[in-house]
Amino acid sequence: MDEKLILFVCVKNSARSQMAEAFFNHFNDDLRFKAMSAGTEPAEEIDPLARKVMEEIGISLEGQYPPKLYTEEMADKATSSSRWAVSTSAPPTPPRPKRPGTGGWMTPPTASR
Repeated sequence: MDEKLILFVCVKNSARSQMAEAFFNHFNDDLRFKAMSAGTEPAEEIDPLARKVMEEIGISLEGQYPPKLYTEEMADKATSSSRWAVSTSAPPTPPRPKRPGTGGWMTPPTASR
């Protein structure tokens, strides 16, 4: 059975997408699916506040880091993707998965840092 990848994408990959990955993997009971997050211009590390908030609710970000997005392999393997816009200067996002019936969605940006 092939594992299906759910991809959360943003520019820095230091907070929201890391949290989304952790939430999905924590609450998902279906071993056919796994979440991963990545950034187009990843930060050096995960935002300490994001780590703290997740620890407060009992979900650890231990071992997670902001990986660089965009390899064709990563995009092709993704079953679904979500991206967060941070600013209008954000670089273009990678192509969406090529499988029929898959898609992505945009969420509004948070305050700029």
